[in-house]
Amino acid sequence: MGHQPFESWLFSEEQLLPDQEQKLHDHIESCVSCQQVSTAWEEVQGFLREIPLEEPVDGFTQRWQTRLADQNLKENYLRQHRISWLFFALTAGAALLVFGLLIIQYFTSVQTPVQAFITGITLLAGMLTIANAIQVAFIPFLEVLIVSVPPLWWFILAFAASMLTLVVTLAIRQILYPRRVSL
Repeated sequence: MGHQPFESWLFSEEQLLPDQEQKLHDHIESCVSCQQVSTAWEEVQGFLREIPLEEPVDGFTQRWQTRLADQNLKENYLRQHRISWLFFALTAGAALLVFGLLIIQYFTSVQTPVQAFITGITLLAGMLTIANAIQVAFIPFLEVLIVSVPPLWWFILAFAASMLTLVVTLAIRQILYPRRVSL
């Protein structure tokens, strides 16, 4: 014999319709399994009514709220830590990908190892020549700039650069980690 919907009606906290109550009563009288379940359920309900409700220990709310705040801080730290590592991994992966593509392009344009060596030496010599040219042009410019600009303006420029860095850093932080109000 099927026990549904009788088991659902037996455990339901909602008031049953009169015809449902009659069907449930008739089924319980005819089904030994449902009689045992009904008797056990009535005992459990009686037992639950007899147990006194425990009051929380003094300071429970404060301890719970403190623990919740600590847990939220820890979760935020872990989330920020994961995001930082993810950003680092994505950046490093992109750099490795670009480096790999450049290496592939370089070796596909070179036919022999000797040609690769000569090309590498030529590139290195060209970079050193460019660095020397920048140094030759930049050092005199820097010497003239240091002498011609008053010290007060250097202080103002350094302060403005610091403030600009601070504003950009705070803006990036606000974009990446916006404050969320949780209730």
